[in-house]
Amino acid sequence: MQLEVEAYKDFRIVRGDRIPGGVKRLAFESYLTGVQEEEVACAVQVQGHSQLALGLAAQAHRKSCTLFYAEPETNTYVYDQTAQLANVETHFFPRVQRQFDLEPLVNTYSNATGAHAFCISNPPPTFVNNLIDVVRTIEHEQPKEVWLLSGSGTTARALYEVWPDAQYNIVNMGFTEPTIPARVFSVREATPEPARNPPPYQSATYYDAKLWYFVKQHANPRALIWNMAG
Repeated sequence: MQLEVEAYKDFRIVRGDRIPGGVKRLAFESYLTGVQEEEVACAVQVQGHSQLALGLAAQAHRKSCTLFYAEPETNTYVYDQTAQLANVETHFFPRVQRQFDLEPLVNTYSNATGAHAFCISNPPPTFVNNLIDVVRTIEHEQPKEVWLLSGSGTTARALYEVWPDAQYNIVNMGFTEPTIPARVFSVREATPEPARNPPPYQSATYYDAKLWYFVKQHANPRALIWNMAG
């Protein structure tokens, strides 16, 4: 699978939507080559594509994947795709409302079962380096301006490592504050709400699609739009 960049009107679009599970799947597949455990446990969100990226990558490595979710139990299109994978087991936890609060439960489970615990909100340096390597496959772009949505901030850090001289424009989901120099916008929709103004290309309804509203208003010609998944 190759990460493609495609011209759309005045912009350059990173087509992570053409990779099943999105860009992070490529990083997960590299990361899991160094994981000896046969099971991976992780806290995820029903709206996020990390769940599908990890599930598919684990499947490629013949590993099982146990995913922890906070309430409320909600079916989204990306959750449904993830839950249908034969190697994935999903669990919702009552009275837990934030992904961050699931991390101790993941660690307790992993200690008891021997599963490999992975933290989406604070991934290990190896995974960040794997994501940097994915970005470098399109390093020839050398963009002057980059637009992306930020949840945990991991993607922003990876992009900045590869293109430190670019002007970054981050639409922030509000989970963490960006840690790279950037112009920051606050997302208009709540996390469970689909994008009100989605782009004319396939994009993650609850995440990356929320970027387009700001791109149309503020992006300059030749800006690179980081579309993580679809």
